[in-house]
Amino acid sequence: MEHLAPALHTFLNEKHPPNDDDRNRHATFYLAWAADYPATAAAEADNVAAAWRWVQSGHQVDVPAHWDPTWLARLERGHPPVVLAPTVSGQVLVGRATELAHLRTALRPVGKEKRNGGLVVISAPAGMGKTLLVDRLQQETAGVVWFYCPCDETNRQSLYPIRHGLRRYFGQTSGPTSNDDLAAFHARMDDLIQATGDESLRGELEEARSFLAALVDIVLPDSLYARVQREQRRQHFYAAIRALARAESLLQPLIIHLEDAHWLDSESRELLATLLRNVAAYPFAVVATVRPSRFDPPALADAPLHTVALQPLDSAGVAELAAAHLHGEPGRGLVELLLLRAGGNPFHTEQLLIYLRSNGLVAGGELVTAGASGPDIPLPLDIHNVLVARLGRLQGDARSLLAHASVLGQEFSVDELQSVVGGENSVRGALEEESSREIVRPVGSGRYAFNHALFHAATYDSQFDAQKQAYHRKAAQAIASQSGSEQPDFARIAHHWDKAEDQQRAAVGYLAAGDQAQENYFLREAHGYYSRGLALTNDNHQRLDFYLGRERVNHWLGNREEQREDLYRLTELTVGSEDSAQLADISLRRATFALAVADYSLAVQHAQGAAKLAASIYDQALEAQAYHRWGRALWQQGRGESAQPLLRRALRLADSAKRIDVQAVCLYDLAMLAYYADQYDAARTQIAKASALFEAGHDKHNLVRCNNLLGTIAAVEGDIERAIGYYNASLGMCRAVDWPWGEIYCSARLGDCHFDLGDYEACRSLHQLALMLARNVKDRMAEVVSLDTIGLSYQFQGAFEQARQYFNEALALHDTIDYPRGRAFVETHLGQLLADMEETEQAGIHLYNALAQRSSSGSKAAAVDTEAALAWMDMARGDTEFAAERARDVTAWLDENGIAGVELPLLVYWQCYAIFRMIGMADDAARTLAAGYKLLQSRAERIKDPGLRHGFLHNIAHHRHIVAMWEML
Repeated sequence: MEHLAPALHTFLNEKHPPNDDDRNRHATFYLAWAADYPATAAAEADNVAAAWRWVQSGHQVDVPAHWDPTWLARLERGHPPVVLAPTVSGQVLVGRATELAHLRTALRPVGKEKRNGGLVVISAPAGMGKTLLVDRLQQETAGVVWFYCPCDETNRQSLYPIRHGLRRYFGQTSGPTSNDDLAAFHARMDDLIQATGDESLRGELEEARSFLAALVDIVLPDSLYARVQREQRRQHFYAAIRALARAESLLQPLIIHLEDAHWLDSESRELLATLLRNVAAYPFAVVATVRPSRFDPPALADAPLHTVALQPLDSAGVAELAAAHLHGEPGRGLVELLLLRAGGNPFHTEQLLIYLRSNGLVAGGELVTAGASGPDIPLPLDIHNVLVARLGRLQGDARSLLAHASVLGQEFSVDELQSVVGGENSVRGALEEESSREIVRPVGSGRYAFNHALFHAATYDSQFDAQKQAYHRKAAQAIASQSGSEQPDFARIAHHWDKAEDQQRAAVGYLAAGDQAQENYFLREAHGYYSRGLALTNDNHQRLDFYLGRERVNHWLGNREEQREDLYRLTELTVGSEDSAQLADISLRRATFALAVADYSLAVQHAQGAAKLAASIYDQALEAQAYHRWGRALWQQGRGESAQPLLRRALRLADSAKRIDVQAVCLYDLAMLAYYADQYDAARTQIAKASALFEAGHDKHNLVRCNNLLGTIAAVEGDIERAIGYYNASLGMCRAVDWPWGEIYCSARLGDCHFDLGDYEACRSLHQLALMLARNVKDRMAEVVSLDTIGLSYQFQGAFEQARQYFNEALALHDTIDYPRGRAFVETHLGQLLADMEETEQAGIHLYNALAQRSSSGSKAAAVDTEAALAWMDMARGDTEFAAERARDVTAWLDENGIAGVELPLLVYWQCYAIFRMIGMADDAARTLAAGYKLLQSRAERIKDPGLRHGFLHNIAHHRHIVAMWEML
């Protein structure tokens, strides 16, 4: 079906009926657009026709003077409207009744129930009829928009299938961006925003405008896309596509069809998971056709996953398919031959039938064997050779045209093909001839596609290497000549030069493609281009540029070993260089790497070198970054007082250089230093300044971090209600921008707050959510934290076996990661649990392991919990003298240093009190109980809600015991 622009869709169907003034304005707009941009307006022919009908019905419309009503008639003859989902023709669907029924059920929520349908995967080898099955579904789903997004094995551009679909959606031409394309883009965006009833979603769409434009190669000057740092661009792209899908689905149910999703690029795979999070109320689904074992669907938290696997046709299905093609019943021998040679694959069967008919081997539904039995008929060995034989029957001009087209890909532009072929003969006319239509089909916007991926492969592979190289050379030249100046298609140009074996030009193209991908933060795509370019070039100047690009990408991706190698190569290539700017940049990169691998001394050394070189060339921006790395390395070493002046200097330099991103991270680091120094008011002041700068830079991830730090401060101060407010706000922000890593942290911190209040059910629910998200994104550090906390919640409720299960699972995961601090927490908790269960020998093993890990880290405060647990264990096994000595040391340390850094100070006070009381050390017991009760009451007083305060005092066993013992005095 044709897809109407949303506002005109509502205009015609009156879902949200506008008044006559709105209708008159829309009619004027579309008639003026068709008059001003006749080529682009062809994509909106239905809307223009609707507007003209409104005028003819007698309404008062300001009709543009240059509007020509005959435009519609001419359009119908020469320029059919663009559709979002081209249909497949010439093939017959048989034997798929069961699969169709499953798919109808899976998609019922979208069309009938107006809710999200999740991900529907149709899996089968090539030729089994996946696309044909989707085509049948498309014909059946009236009132549903299908958004066609094909993948291409030869095009690894990030978000390629979505870009492809967006070009259709926004009515973009296949050549360089034109004024018509720009007008079409803004018209569709304006229309969608106006038709969207949700005010919040309208705001998201307006923010998405420049990012959606960039995805169709339109760069809007002075836009949000142009202003944000590249580190933020990818998240904005994902958010923009999500907003578009949600808005469209609320106007009319939407199905996004990912064709050949086994070729999805990595960013599109990430986007697929992003699209299907927190969207239960939005009536859209994603239908993905894939080949088996080549597609791993993302883990979905709140959207269903359906998989339909297509099986080969049986003899009845093959007979039905043959009857449809022969217009009569096939003989038994023919069916047996087809089943034997095509294996029940529908496309293979059809092509074999065509081959048999074309060669006079079938008549009246029977084999014409000329003396040979069915299985002995000389046939091509496989489907590839069947297709090559079929291509060989084409006329020479048609065969040559399709060979040129195959070099351009599974789908290709008529204009590009014309440039590749050359000459004055019309390529479009040749493609519309009957012989060509058997191989390719029009898909709108001046583009054609091969009817099947196997046709494309056969056409391409049947050419000699020298011929393919020549065609690739012409393709590179054609694409370069037609690329727009704003967003040249460097990746495709480089690919064709590469296939043409012109290594020099290919390397130039890959470098530009890598830089282009990096600017949009499409890191894996950039990495691929840089790596391929490095394999092609021996020029040291060019290699330097490639390593500079790849090193930065490796840093962002966390590929530390390859990043280390890239830095070594950069140092090697710049030995003896007098380019201070370049040397300062490389020193800064080395400092950044050292920080990432926690080699803080080396980070300080390289940051000092970078600062000195930057100062020598008066580069304040680079000098600011160097001082920031220097200060960050010092405070990571625990030298906060030394770090402060360096961070403040970095802040001043960044201000002079107008680098608000560097200013913001300096302020955030200063806030962290103030927090660690227990200067909470100072920390809040710095966070407010940092947040304002992150807001100005649209850096939503760092805004979440600032908000979380405020929550952490509130929790440390005992204001748990306020902390919950901060974390809930952060969780909402994470879900709005679909940031699962942030959502993991916020859910976990919220769970910790509920743990502190004694609401263990809520704690477990939130940590289970964090655990699921952590496993989805393979964040093992976050996974062990949630496993440990869930175990602790069970322990505090007396469910010891469940607690042991989670602690053991956390320890097993710790064996795969290097996180000694986290392991010390788990071993302390497990040791405490085993002591309570009177398994003192095993308890001692875990507690002494924890103590060793905490002693090596130098964390005295964290060791207090472990020492108290050891005293508790000593008491459990009857070693009262040793238990008393440990408890006395613990309480003396708390008297001198306070509770900062101690994980569960109230539990520590209770354990020490209980030990003193049982041994008969009355004075020590009284003093310890008084300190514990005072701390407990001071924290309880900060909880304003009476219900929460009561739960805090009575739901937590050691809190309840402290209150009870105090009241007995």
